[in-house]
Amino acid sequence: MKERWRDPGLLEVGLAPFWAWARIRQSPRFLAVPDMTTRPDPRDGLRFEALGTVLNSTLVVLVILATLPVILSGDLLANNNDFFQFVSRHELLRREIVEHWSIPHRTHFYGGGFPLVGDPEDAGFNPLVIGLTLALGSVSGIKWFGILAMVVGAMSVFALVRGPLLLPAVPAFGAAAFYGLSTWLPVRMEDGNPNEAYAYLLPACLLFLARAPEGRRFLVALILLFALTLSNGKFTLIVNAMVLSMLCTLHAVSRHGVWCDPNRSGLIAWNPLKYLLLALIATAVLMAPRIMPTLEFFGGMSGMSNMNLTLNDTRRYEPVGSMTYSVGRYLNQALDWKGDFNASRTPLWLYFGWIPLLLALSGALFAWRRTWPWVVVAGLCAWVSMADRAPVDLFFWLHKLPLFNTVSRPGKYFAPPVLLCVVVVAAFGMDLLLRRIRSRRMQAGVGAMVLVLGIVPMFHRVWSVSAHSYTFEMPAPRPWPVAGEGYFQVRSRDLPIWRAGPPESLAHVNLARGIGTIDWYTGVHYPAHAVPKYFVERDGSYTRNLSYRGECFWLETGEVLPCSFSSNRIVVKASTPQARTLVVNQNFHADWRSRDGKVMAHEGLLALRVPAGGESVELTYRSSALNAGIWISAFGLIAMLALGYLRRRFVPRWTTSEYAIERGAARAIGWILP
Repeated sequence: MKERWRDPGLLEVGLAPFWAWARIRQSPRFLAVPDMTTRPDPRDGLRFEALGTVLNSTLVVLVILATLPVILSGDLLANNNDFFQFVSRHELLRREIVEHWSIPHRTHFYGGGFPLVGDPEDAGFNPLVIGLTLALGSVSGIKWFGILAMVVGAMSVFALVRGPLLLPAVPAFGAAAFYGLSTWLPVRMEDGNPNEAYAYLLPACLLFLARAPEGRRFLVALILLFALTLSNGKFTLIVNAMVLSMLCTLHAVSRHGVWCDPNRSGLIAWNPLKYLLLALIATAVLMAPRIMPTLEFFGGMSGMSNMNLTLNDTRRYEPVGSMTYSVGRYLNQALDWKGDFNASRTPLWLYFGWIPLLLALSGALFAWRRTWPWVVVAGLCAWVSMADRAPVDLFFWLHKLPLFNTVSRPGKYFAPPVLLCVVVVAAFGMDLLLRRIRSRRMQAGVGAMVLVLGIVPMFHRVWSVSAHSYTFEMPAPRPWPVAGEGYFQVRSRDLPIWRAGPPESLAHVNLARGIGTIDWYTGVHYPAHAVPKYFVERDGSYTRNLSYRGECFWLETGEVLPCSFSSNRIVVKASTPQARTLVVNQNFHADWRSRDGKVMAHEGLLALRVPAGGESVELTYRSSALNAGIWISAFGLIAMLALGYLRRRFVPRWTTSEYAIERGAARAIGWILP
């Protein structure tokens, strides 16, 4: 006779948790672990596709409604220096494309001549940002970029949990809703960091990586996501790659695997690690035009000959306290324990609520065979994000690596993987809860109740952040002392570079007036030698700079010359009866070229020795590092295609299987060891 499950009461479970755990382990309904080497095809009818379409549409509606105040804010700004910086970047990009039909390699409006092509935060290589900026404008484009990242992240979690993780639709929808309605990204957007939205591409990357054996299109999609993240996502790609490598390693050694792997044939699943490595190599080759100028920018800042690839010991180890976590802060933010939800005081607010955390706890305890890799990754990322607040500071050792030595805020990079792992484990917990219920109607009722109790608090907090994010309207700046002076540059006096006012000193305000800002706020500071025409005081008033000689002038006579500026080109009307030295009030860089004379530096400024007999002088800027990256990318892609063809043509398929790798590794170990 079949043994029936005896339902323990709440008191019994509360007083005897170990007894309840033992009884649960005896139930085949809870012990059932799907075969992770075979994927049942659920797409055997229109019902599956229709349900997925309805739930995905519901996710989109939830995110749009929660961020409706952002959509309705129009051109209102966030009163934040980081947000002003990205508005200035996107507006410059839109202006150059619309007016000059070109992507700027540098700009004369910022920093006295700033090499944009090497700045890791520049969006000139990102087609998504360019399209949104051109279609919606610089301010609305930034807002919609964050909203789209939330939508894509939620839909990717739904597809990941329902597909490779083989969970039903309701738990997958719950995990996706919890992920899409997390307050992390809205708070980071309110804090003026739209490029951190690339962290929400992590579930999509994992989805394509898990499905890479099914077809080349998934591997190509993974490479494109990596390239999009690398375009102006700063360190997000490195962190995402670390998380993916950890999950792939745990998938390789796990008995059941992290996700369904139909091609798993050996004891160790090597294929995901191979696909990840291949995708990273292909991304590096494809994005060489982005990587090479960035290396030049960080290393030399005055030409590729001064490039430094080590990048070590550039900063002391000083983690920013407001951007790191502790155990207490994790609990306070995740549960709103003290009831003091305030995005401005806690810029990394990572709210979950009780329902997702309880579901994650039950999933970690009762489905540990499937969830332990996610728990391990979440624990490691949480530990790193604590930095010096952890019992053992793991970030201290990570900080010694190249590139990571410039990171002082580990919380904002390692918190999103914790969010993903928590919602995935919560999906397993919700699946256990619903499988415990035999009645389908009761399952539907309990599932709906759990979703409502989990989604409503998160929806409310996202709405609260959205309603308080974009409420600032920039006041009109003061007029210049003399109208119609043409292009010149200004610099603030006794004001911090990370300022949010006065308007007369802000880069995006001066850009609208056709004026350059020498001490503009940017994440990577470039040495500026240009001389301002006016100083901007604390009250927004202007003071004339007596040492200003003009934007273009003869060094010998001091005569000011008429000139016109664009991002990659300078034209000076100069009649030269005799050889003279032309000085341009822009930072010198070795990539400036001219057919009208020899380019050189004069006190850090751009100068040109002009021979006699000319009527005008033209200087053009073309990044040599960008050219080198284009050649590397072209030859690298050709080499990869050739290697792929040779592998399919001459290398037997059995030599690349997991069994062959294991057998070769065993023989190598046996040959090395006595």
